[in-house]
Amino acid sequence: MKCPNCQSYIPPSLDSCNSCGYIVTASATATTTTTTTSNPVYNIGATKTPIKCDYCNNVSSPNALYCSYCQTILPLPVSTVIAGRWVIRRSLKPGGMGRVYVATDQNTRSDVVVKELLEEQGRPHDARQTFLDHFLNEAKVLESLKMVRSVPSLIKGVTQEGPRHYFVMEYIDGEDVSEIVTGKGLLDSRKVIEYGISVCEALEIIHARNPPIVHRDIKPDNLKIRKSDGSLALLDFGIARSVREGTNLTKGVGTKGYVAPEQKEGDAEPRSDLYSLAATMYYMLSGSVPDDPQQRMQGALRRLNPKVEVDLEEIILSNLNENPQERYNSASELSHDLKQGKMTQTIGCPNKNCLTPNNRRMIYCVKCATPLINKSRQCIKCSSFIPFRVKFCPTCGNQV
Repeated sequence: MKCPNCQSYIPPSLDSCNSCGYIVTASATATTTTTTTSNPVYNIGATKTPIKCDYCNNVSSPNALYCSYCQTILPLPVSTVIAGRWVIRRSLKPGGMGRVYVATDQNTRSDVVVKELLEEQGRPHDARQTFLDHFLNEAKVLESLKMVRSVPSLIKGVTQEGPRHYFVMEYIDGEDVSEIVTGKGLLDSRKVIEYGISVCEALEIIHARNPPIVHRDIKPDNLKIRKSDGSLALLDFGIARSVREGTNLTKGVGTKGYVAPEQKEGDAEPRSDLYSLAATMYYMLSGSVPDDPQQRMQGALRRLNPKVEVDLEEIILSNLNENPQERYNSASELSHDLKQGKMTQTIGCPNKNCLTPNNRRMIYCVKCATPLINKSRQCIKCSSFIPFRVKFCPTCGNQV
């Protein structure tokens, strides 16, 4: 048959036009990765309003499925009913892999979040499968964290209708940390510690998996504070991945200023998340992103915010070390020190013939007197590495 919209030929097996995306018939069945239903997953109904693509701003015909310009699947119109239960109310800003909607659950009268996989017409099969696998993985991670208060709970697993895939999760009513700092000002140390511990709670669980799962995108935009009780929720597990020793992940994934150096090179590991969390805490306290080495030097955070305690600054700076070996070993160790309000973890002597564990506050090894360096601190004059709490560079004597 011919497409009523663009007159292109449509094979009998298809329910939409390959050229313009015009929907010819509604699919009679729907499949899901977790359940199967004989009811249509979504019901758009008759609409005469052109649909605007939220990626390229091109306007397509009312019944188009894909954008006629960029070929990205178009957003669901407001009032679309999904699975006879969830009514689309509005669309939030799209991400790199998914589109997010706020919807109303007709059973409970409460708001939920519907996350849809971004499909692109003409995408190669292998690439489509990779995107789908990542989408399925995100839902699987959320399902495994269902009992963790600091992570939105999954309500319905991934479901498919034609080219559309989506899952439904808890809606967090509140502001993200970036909005709070921008609109209301810096957070106090007590709140920052509280939020840091909440993130560690989720990280302890995903990092303990075999192989461990790394979030890879902890940043202020992905930390949302609930209006109801002020508690924190860690969002967006879209690029979270399982990592084994020797695993090569995509390079450059993460957000500038919050991504650990090794993650930029595709070598993300659990301590990469600790770097991102420390950078986020730095931002909460200062309003600045520590993407410059000078911002990660001793005293830099307290110069931006004198109210920050010395101990808290040291905990944060320790985890902003460019060398993951110099950071805390786990989220549980970081959580412990945040609760104690002081740095209690040890650092191994860099002398291979010694390796004696020392308190991180020490300047020299208690056994062999080798300087205990922090590789995130470098002398501005000669670029030598400088130990914590040293006021002068041991190489050139320049004052820190």
